[in-house]
Amino acid sequence: MDENALLRAACEAHSWEYFEHGAVVGIPGGRRQRVFLEPVRDDGEAKGRAYTVIGDASALSATRMEAALAMNFHLEHGALALGHGKLVMVETVYLDSMNPTQLAEVLRYIADTADRYERTIYGTDKH
Repeated sequence: MDENALLRAACEAHSWEYFEHGAVVGIPGGRRQRVFLEPVRDDGEAKGRAYTVIGDASALSATRMEAALAMNFHLEHGALALGHGKLVMVETVYLDSMNPTQLAEVLRYIADTADRYERTIYGTDKH
């Protein structure tokens, strides 16, 4: 199953809004988080890079950036990273061995964690 078919099935099972290479995951309290799933081809294995934006990196002071990177140590899965000038939460998944339920668990974790950091670091709900 390709990444979009897998993503669409995960969205349908959880009533999330699907869009090509992404989903809008509902967060308790009426918040939402847009999560993207990009294909990654490496040595013939189908992988996906799941990520969501937390906020603009340019808005972070050096102290806040260091604090954000220190949070990586405490993450159960994934990592905080910089991508396209943004602070993001990212996780790489093996698509060939994943089913829609497993993908939904990954997306939910990324969305929940990123939303918590967005609320804590930026005080917003933009992403």
